[in-house]
Amino acid sequence: DLMFLDHHKPVYVTDLKISESLGLIGVGSVIIADNIISPGNPPYLKYVRSSVEEKRRNVRKAMNGSSTVDAGFSSTAVGLYKKRISFDKFDSSLGNPNFRSHSEMLEGSEPTGE
Repeated sequence: DLMFLDHHKPVYVTDLKISESLGLIGVGSVIIADNIISPGNPPYLKYVRSSVEEKRRNVRKAMNGSSTVDAGFSSTAVGLYKKRISFDKFDSSLGNPNFRSHSEMLEGSEPTGE
């Protein structure tokens, strides 16, 4: 399976979590995310680089009423797509905290973000 993310940057994590929850991606899936280093997508990098333990801890917090839903972007960045997208709400999907990700930059002229 292949998932290519190249749309409204603030919802990359939301869409990835929904895909995990629905079983659309799993072991062996390849996820390609555009523009995560430049102009940057720190929330996406943080999520895919989180350990299973960190993801489980975040799920427990969310289930106890602490919100883990945060776009992690400025209102300016979120507003870039406002004319094309009629909302800027972020789904509270918890994803699959047991899903182990491996993140690497295969090739590019941008810095690696590490």
